[in-house]
Amino acid sequence: MRSLSASALASACALALGLGGALAAAPPPAAASQSFVCPAQARLNAATATVSPAAPGFTPLVSDAPLPLTGASAFNGPPEEGAALKPASERRGAAGSTAVWRFERSSGSSHEVSINTGKWMSCDYAQGLVRLTVQVHADTKNCEARTVPAKAAGRVSVLLACQ
Repeated sequence: MRSLSASALASACALALGLGGALAAAPPPAAASQSFVCPAQARLNAATATVSPAAPGFTPLVSDAPLPLTGASAFNGPPEEGAALKPASERRGAAGSTAVWRFERSSGSSHEVSINTGKWMSCDYAQGLVRLTVQVHADTKNCEARTVPAKAAGRVSVLLACQ
């Protein structure tokens, strides 16, 4: 059985979400602000799984069930490089939660970092098993993810806003 690389999985997810090559698009031009609404769910199509070491008698199975949106993340550089950032601040309440990431060092906070390889945000599905990623403008100073409970039990909606 063959396994998928991270880039192949991202391409598979993009196709499953009907985005084609949108995940590999060129960096966006500079602008004042951007906002994105994360799709409520993602699906894997034609994904494979491998188990190492092999488990004799077992066959890996990848479900085609929808994967629920579970949150958002920020990255220093392309997400496939794995440099996820911690939020500078988080607020949780009955109406949902808000996380803020700061991309420029200004106050000396350990949560503010200088970014030279691009600034990226992601919509996370199944706790980050699948991510829908977008590169934000080079002059972006901060991004906020507002997560609110959806009408369906256990579901959330996520709005990303970057300035």
